[in-house]
Amino acid sequence: MTQKQSINDDNELRLAFESNVVDPTNNEYPIRVENHSINYNFHFPLNGNQFVDHESTLAFFRNFGQEYSLNFKDCDFENDVQLYFHDTKPKRDIYFNNCNFNKNVYIKSFENTITFSNCDFNATINAQNSIIAGKVRFRECNFKDVNFRNTRFEALVDFWRCTFHEKVIFYKTDFMNTVVFSAATFKENVLFTYS
Repeated sequence: MTQKQSINDDNELRLAFESNVVDPTNNEYPIRVENHSINYNFHFPLNGNQFVDHESTLAFFRNFGQEYSLNFKDCDFENDVQLYFHDTKPKRDIYFNNCNFNKNVYIKSFENTITFSNCDFNATINAQNSIIAGKVRFRECNFKDVNFRNTRFEALVDFWRCTFHEKVIFYKTDFMNTVVFSAATFKENVLFTYS
């Protein structure tokens, strides 16, 4: 396996972007980052003002009305990750495939789709006090610690074939739509309190 290239800030991340048109009829552009080590506190959605080359970054992301998604594959996140999607226009979905999260992941209120496939969360994933209107998919993921205290999931939330390695308490967690725990494994106790 090749060694992962380091990314130390948003400008280096932009240089790692790869993009192509998936569907020209709806102007959907995925932006891919593969086989990298992200060595700074990552925030999404990305803000064009954070980049040195502001104009080319904005042109890269959108062409008036185009949507983009951000896809990470085979990446290691060495610092905290913050995902905050409230009222983002245009829609910006995010996908993580075969990624390792070695520090905390914070998910705040959002309306978009987020998908984690075959990911390892080696610290805490925290969505406490959030309203999550978009779909959330965790597919075949491993969790060390989760905090969904007082979290409201308004759309699908999917934990298919996930493994929870420590005790899990869904305290005042509201599942307003479909919730999937098919083939999930809980290594310790799980408790649904006021959920």
